Amino acid sequence: MDGSLGETDGLDDNGNKVASQKFVSLSYAPDGAADNMAILDVSPFTAGIDTEVDPNAETITVDNIKLNYYQQHYKFVPVDYQLTAADNKAVEEGSLVISFGSAEVEENNIETLSWVDSGLAYSITDLDSNLTKAELVQMAKEIIAQK
Repeated sequence: MDGSLGETDGLDDNGNKVASQKFVSLSYAPDGAADNMAILDVSPFTAGIDTEVDPNAETITVDNIKLNYYQQHYKFVPVDYQLTAADNKAVEEGSLVISFGSAEVEENNIETLSWVDSGLAYSITDLDSNLTKAELVQMAKEIIAQK
């Protein structure tokens, strides 16, 4: 398990900083396998940073707390990668997110479960979809039960 502290900024539609917040991030990879990692991020809830919910998110209620679950397909590509017509179409349809800067082309489904409770914003992210939605929800239930 690894952890880090950091700071993130909320930007308006023009790219201007409108809010800033500190966060803690914990990552867990069984046997240290970086390709099998789940990440828990916790930060104070900040309007302008934590208020956007993916329009395709599924809402799950646990103890009167709304959890937002969504899955997104990502394609990580080198900086000089040329998008194909299929890439462009998938991006336009919202079924693909392109991320530039990797050493080679790699595709992953990334799942996220997020919620706000007692002034804190939580998110659990599975970087390779090895966890089921039910397992992510169970993790959230265990965190919520700790209050």
